[in-house]
Amino acid sequence: MQGLHEKGILDRFDYMSTVSGGGYAGGALTWFLSYNRASNDDHAQRYWLQGRNFPFSPNRELPTEPENPGLKYGRENIDFIRQRSAYLEPGAGLTKLSAASVMLRGTFISLVAYIFIFALVYSAFELVSHWIWQGIIVRLPLAVGAFLKEIGLSTFLLVAATMLALTLLLWLLYSILSAIILERRAAYSLRRFFERIGGWVFGAIFLVAALGLLDQFFGYSKQEHFLKDMWAAAGGSSVLGVTAGFFSRYLLNAEGGRLTRLTQAVLPVLASILLIMGMGFFGVWLGNLLFQLETGLLTLVLVFGFSFCLVANINNSGLHRMYRDRLMETFMPNHGSVRSDAQAAKSSADSAKLHEMCSPDVDGPLHIINTNVILLGGKKARYRSRFGDSFMLSPLYSGSEATGWIRSDSGAAVNPRTGADGKGVTRGIAVSIMLTLLNLRLGYWIPKPLPHRSIGPRSRYYPPNFFFPGLWQGLLGLRHHEDGAWLELSDGGHFDNTGLYELIRRRVKTIVLIDGTADPRSDFSSFGNVAERILTDFNTRINFKDDPIYDPGTRFSFQGMIRSTGVDADSRNPVAERLEFSKRGFAVAELQYPDGEDPGLLFYIKTSMIECLPATLYAYKAAHPEFPHEPTSDQFFSEQQFEAYRMLGFNLAERMTAEAEEFANLAKALGLDFSGDTPVDWPKSRPQVRAI
Repeated sequence: MQGLHEKGILDRFDYMSTVSGGGYAGGALTWFLSYNRASNDDHAQRYWLQGRNFPFSPNRELPTEPENPGLKYGRENIDFIRQRSAYLEPGAGLTKLSAASVMLRGTFISLVAYIFIFALVYSAFELVSHWIWQGIIVRLPLAVGAFLKEIGLSTFLLVAATMLALTLLLWLLYSILSAIILERRAAYSLRRFFERIGGWVFGAIFLVAALGLLDQFFGYSKQEHFLKDMWAAAGGSSVLGVTAGFFSRYLLNAEGGRLTRLTQAVLPVLASILLIMGMGFFGVWLGNLLFQLETGLLTLVLVFGFSFCLVANINNSGLHRMYRDRLMETFMPNHGSVRSDAQAAKSSADSAKLHEMCSPDVDGPLHIINTNVILLGGKKARYRSRFGDSFMLSPLYSGSEATGWIRSDSGAAVNPRTGADGKGVTRGIAVSIMLTLLNLRLGYWIPKPLPHRSIGPRSRYYPPNFFFPGLWQGLLGLRHHEDGAWLELSDGGHFDNTGLYELIRRRVKTIVLIDGTADPRSDFSSFGNVAERILTDFNTRINFKDDPIYDPGTRFSFQGMIRSTGVDADSRNPVAERLEFSKRGFAVAELQYPDGEDPGLLFYIKTSMIECLPATLYAYKAAHPEFPHEPTSDQFFSEQQFEAYRMLGFNLAERMTAEAEEFANLAKALGLDFSGDTPVDWPKSRPQVRAI
């Protein structure tokens, strides 16, 4: 943004589409441009995208305003953010230990809630299974049932065995019916019916059998000499499961060899098993205890447990709220906090509304915030296979194609059933269960934008809690689709990690794509993912071709951005090899929209090491070989690290605009040939819609 501002073209853009970490910088720009309106602070500085009062001026000079001699423009804002780049530990009592305590607090609350729910489920099954045993199994002439009762197995195991026996009988019935019913349509419906019922029956058998094993174990543990060992097993299993879960949480996005990949695959499964076993032991113990309580005390316990699970807001008890507050305090501070350099900032952004941003009387592009709505059981195959859909938040409208849209009147983070660009181990069942039970999630539950099209309990009567949607949708994955009463939003990078998808939906003619994805292998996976999706969904192609009209002599080709392409094979340069130079940090492509529409241009900037950068960047790269693709799991940036990425982005944007000025069509597309426009009249002369 600073580089485009220096060239005088940042104010040419109509849209700003941000995703994941890019939303930090984009949100800060929108906040400062709209600040005096959103905060109702008449004394706040009014910022523009032109001139010296740009909110993030890169100039070393610090001009002051005559009316406010102590007020510095722009530079102090970027200094404020830079000095708080380790935003999770801003000081004033908020440290890494504070973040750890929030994580443990969320895990404890979640475990207490799910153990209580497990105890209720166990108690309900216990009552029902006794009724089933007395009413059905005793009268059912099954040798297997009599045999199991003789050896004294749990009632749950007897029920599971009976269900399995009935299933075997149904299979025999199916073989007979399939031989009798020959009409094709009826035969097809019969197969579909038995296949669907089979999945539910086997799931129920597995659940009842698991409860039976726990009940069987607990029955043995009632013996006095075994009671202490049972508590040790329950507590030890839970502690090991929680410990393994926390450890595997930090390995999910780690790069490494076979050992790391094996650990990523095995440890979450082991953590889930240990955690479920420990919670199961405690749940069975609590369920049996409920049967022994007096009526009054039992009522009190049940009312408290139900109220706790129904009222506890899972959006506030987990990590989401802590991350949200720390990011807000860093990137959306009050102007007074910036001027006083307050250690622990408070921000009126906490109560600001999205629709108050980007109003007509405020300079700046319309901000599109990209998130991912998780659709585990989407009714359309496209949503199910992608585990979600692009969910857009903007000052005008919010929603997605899957869920519908509503007018706004009021965000590569880890989350269950998601992954960067829709891939990764966090989509697996074992990992998702572990993250849900431990409350290690950064997603956010919202009511469906169009409530009249939702299925499930009406969300306006209660907050998102551990029953709905925590247990029903979050843990079990039931009604986790576009018509669910609650929708789970996660990092937009789980669908599109570039922000390009929503711009192509709007058929924007000139797009500057800034790809800051951590890409240590230089495989361009995020760009490849969104290129495939816009081709599939919008029939739009991105062509990096050797066309002299906009790419003279392949000067701006895609291949030039690949790492080590800047190393001349004929003249070995050890320094260039060590710093992994690319020929250039950007490429230009043609956007081929459907229906014969005029093509657009895509300026693709990729974080790359190139020649003629400031020496401080080369020094930082030498000391930190992963730069500029350090892992996103690092949320504690140092001041030097923040400055290295800022300086790299500034120089890449400056280099792109400098080279584009040499070619008329590229310069015209970026608006470099328009000079002398003012903030009042420049929209009238804008030749086409642009986005960044």
